[in-house]
Amino acid sequence: MGINKSLGLQSVIEAEIHTIMLGLKMGQQMGTRRVLLYSNLLDAVNLIMRDYCHADHPLRGIIMKTRDLLFQDWDVELHYTLRENNSCADYMAKQGDDAPIDADVVLFPMTPAGCTQRFLTDRGSCRS
Repeated sequence: MGINKSLGLQSVIEAEIHTIMLGLKMGQQMGTRRVLLYSNLLDAVNLIMRDYCHADHPLRGIIMKTRDLLFQDWDVELHYTLRENNSCADYMAKQGDDAPIDADVVLFPMTPAGCTQRFLTDRGSCRS
């Protein structure tokens, strides 16, 4: 499954954390019991997974909301992967950049046509 949404102008790390949180929310709403997330932004993964986000960090709110979702009663894995191994997500992010900012989240229950080959390549590179 994939999602697509324009997030407007944000820092790369804020956009990545927001996207991870959005994916978790969508999975939860769909009743998904197991989620594998791959991010090519190690700083985002570390901020979410490690306990060193200090109280005055500018992204603390979204980091804590994402942690709350991540550590609920379901099986979620968040992994760092190289950008070269995450080309399908990169493609989807670029599609979101072209969407109007006020547009709703677009849910792709199947792999979008532009992602099929990328997904197959990524799948061979990302191991859980």
